[in-house]
Amino acid sequence: MGLENGVVLYTKDPVDVALPLDFGERSTPTFDGNEYCYSICFWRKCWNIRRDIITALGGDYDDGNRDFLDVGDVKAIWHVINHLNKKKRWNEGDSIWTYKEIRDHLDGDLTALEWLIYVMRQLNPDNYHVEFYDSY
Repeated sequence: MGLENGVVLYTKDPVDVALPLDFGERSTPTFDGNEYCYSICFWRKCWNIRRDIITALGGDYDDGNRDFLDVGDVKAIWHVINHLNKKKRWNEGDSIWTYKEIRDHLDGDLTALEWLIYVMRQLNPDNYHVEFYDSY
């Protein structure tokens, strides 16, 4: 299918923290019987985002492994998205999307990541985990 990356929050219980109004479908978790899954961010065919996140996290995702993130990692991802959320920087990157097409999405990602940081600070670390996935 191509490159897909994202950030997902898994919790044992539903999150009882007010979600931003523009959070869209991310605010509706799926439930598999063991845990709730919130899709925080999703990027398709954004090689620039993938490359910069992997660099910021200091990892090598070529093996398909997924790593759990802490608040510092989520902040690093926020900084990557914020850095790329400028027309000139985005257009110098590698994606199938123009800046005009993705700007609102990037703005929503920043809001979602800020919400996630807040939630991570409120929850018991034993009751959740956050994951960056890379389907390259």
